[in-house]
Amino acid sequence: MFWSLYRRLAKFGRGPRVAASPRRRVLPRVELLENRLVPTTIAGIVYNDFPGVGNFVPGDQLYSASPISLLNQAGTPIASTITDGNGHYAFTIDQTINTTPTTAEQDLAFSSPTDVTQSQQINQFDPSKGTLTSVEIIQDAKITSNIKVDNLDAVASTFEGKINGTVTLQAAGASPLNATLKEVKETATVNASDGTMGFTGTAAHDFGAKDAPADHQDVILDAGSSDLSSFIGTGKATVSETGSANVWVCGPGNFLSLVKSTVSGETKVIYHYTPSNALTPGQYIVVQTQNPPGTVDAKNTSNGVPVAIGTPADTIPITLPPGGDSLQNNFGEVTPPPAPIPPPTPLPPPVPFPPPVPIPVPVPTPPPVPTPTPQPPPDMLTKFDFLGSTAAEWGF
Repeated sequence: MFWSLYRRLAKFGRGPRVAASPRRRVLPRVELLENRLVPTTIAGIVYNDFPGVGNFVPGDQLYSASPISLLNQAGTPIASTITDGNGHYAFTIDQTINTTPTTAEQDLAFSSPTDVTQSQQINQFDPSKGTLTSVEIIQDAKITSNIKVDNLDAVASTFEGKINGTVTLQAAGASPLNATLKEVKETATVNASDGTMGFTGTAAHDFGAKDAPADHQDVILDAGSSDLSSFIGTGKATVSETGSANVWVCGPGNFLSLVKSTVSGETKVIYHYTPSNALTPGQYIVVQTQNPPGTVDAKNTSNGVPVAIGTPADTIPITLPPGGDSLQNNFGEVTPPPAPIPPPTPLPPPVPFPPPVPIPVPVPTPPPVPTPTPQPPPDMLTKFDFLGSTAAEWGF
């Protein structure tokens, strides 16, 4: 019967269920974060808030070439730009920071008995300052030994002292730096025993403090070939120094010797880095220095939230979080309605014309009266002038 059922189910492409093996639960693999500064951005738009909603709505007019400045918390301008063809602006760097490679140095001084490790703390390189390219370690150390002898022989004897050894510097997980001492020798002839011991009698001799300098060390750990992760962070890194001295004192068969050795040195840890001008977490102010032509201020938003009442016009305060961005810092504008046309100014009443001034008629000047010509006396002979007339014309 079971076989028949199996054949019938197989005919329809089905078979009896088989218990499935238990599923394996696979945990996601999380990679370690890199020890570096992640760039952050302050951005926004300049738009026309025509609906008057106080925030950008798709379809709102966007303004290009609008000048925008970025100020730090102290109010000092650190960057400037203009909006692009889509009305967007963005800041990612502080334009006032010089990115020329530079250094930061920390100096340490060590002093301790030999064979005793002395440790000191240095500041790690803060990755917000830039990119660490190398770490330079400079070491100048020495071991100082003071040898005293007390001759117990009955005759004067010659004593010889010799000092050498090494100084080891361990810096923040880097390979140890071993500096070899330059060997120092000294001799002295000491009087015969005076029957006392204690390095104070006539048979005692103090060679005094003698320095055995170590080789100068100047090592550069390059980021390309060395692991500098222990030097990077916002905490502390440990630098340790240990000195080991080998001291020989040779003399007659009977004597006492006393040796006291200390190690001292000066160490410099120099960070070589390229400064970063990336924006760091903190307080900033974005300022629109000029409105688009033909517009007046509307509502502004700081990271998508309307700015507080009382905030100066064209000003957006911003808090940039660690490792985060602030992107919706938008300047709203509106186009003011056209100003009403004032009514025409009425014309002043017409000024009446003055009455006509009569024009005086000139009085004609009478012609001059001719002066009569005096006549000659009647008894005088009248002379006629016939003006070319003939005698016949006059009746003579």
